[in-house]
Amino acid sequence: MMRQARKLVLAATAVMAAAGLIAFFASYGTGRVELARGIAFGAVIAILEFDSTAIVLAILLWKKSKLFWGVLLAGKSLLVLGLVAGGIMVLKISGLGFIIGFSGLLPGVVIGSVFMKSDKEAG
Repeated sequence: MMRQARKLVLAATAVMAAAGLIAFFASYGTGRVELARGIAFGAVIAILEFDSTAIVLAILLWKKSKLFWGVLLAGKSLLVLGLVAGGIMVLKISGLGFIIGFSGLLPGVVIGSVFMKSDKEAG
């Protein structure tokens, strides 16, 4: 079970990184450097969000304390949201670029899940 979850995380992360790279180079190639920076930032945050959620959930499956669940999930969420706020407000990252880069999260999860489903049926 853990091996399948690890493969899902790796497949989803690879798809998110590929989607981010494609969008980044497409934007950069058209001369929209600010947008490309936002796309890169959004893709990194999407990967960080997905991978940290996978790690947190793996830890939470072993703990039964609701307080531990709440503190760990709230801490992770506040950290990621703080990074997003800092990037957009302090570093002046393009909000549109961030949204484009972060939107790679959905196809990453869907394609990773399809990959895992087909791998399970083949095996």
